[in-house]
Amino acid sequence: MSGLGRVLVLLCTVVLCVGLPAPTGVCAEVNGNQVIEGEARFTVLSATLLRLEYAPAGGFCDDPTVLVQSRGFPTCEPTVSEQDGWLSIKTPALELRWKAGSVPFTAENLSIAWKAGGKSGTWKPGEDDEGNLGGTRPALDGIGHGNLPPLDDGLLSREGWTLLDDSERPIWLGEEGWLKERVGDGIDWYFFCYGTDYKQMLRQYVDLCGKIPMLPRYAFGAWFS
Repeated sequence: MSGLGRVLVLLCTVVLCVGLPAPTGVCAEVNGNQVIEGEARFTVLSATLLRLEYAPAGGFCDDPTVLVQSRGFPTCEPTVSEQDGWLSIKTPALELRWKAGSVPFTAENLSIAWKAGGKSGTWKPGEDDEGNLGGTRPALDGIGHGNLPPLDDGLLSREGWTLLDDSERPIWLGEEGWLKERVGDGIDWYFFCYGTDYKQMLRQYVDLCGKIPMLPRYAFGAWFS
């Protein structure tokens, strides 16, 4: 090959290499509404509800737990993209960004920007839910105006989002009617965004965790006032 020919081949090689995208090292597998990368799995249950899992012991949980009864929501496939090692999962109401391969989830490697129910914001792991409206207590024995007890966090928040942590709850083996402890120090979170649409939040919670059983009136016996 002549000197001119070698120069042309070299120039073509340089042009082709410059035109190729830089490798990101991200190997995410997209399967319908699920995105899997290494020990992390993200499931888009709806446009406003995400499941975030980290399973260091291997194997993600598809079984019901003592809290979560059904994940059979209508299909909501996200838009998934990768750039500079960051994985992006988008729905009409939110965008999750995660530094692929970095686990467990922290404020440095994961964030969710959301817009729903007339509000918007950005959530990161470890963020305090300062607007939480509080939960319930199992009993009010001995409680009066002067000794009102503090309440744990409840389902609704003025912040417009709720994080449901199901990481440590046992798995429910329906056919056996028994429980199975989880293996490893994994993460199993559900992120709801709803803004001021509290009814939407409660509907999705019931769809996820099942209807709350109510005792029949006759079970309360006779009441006198």
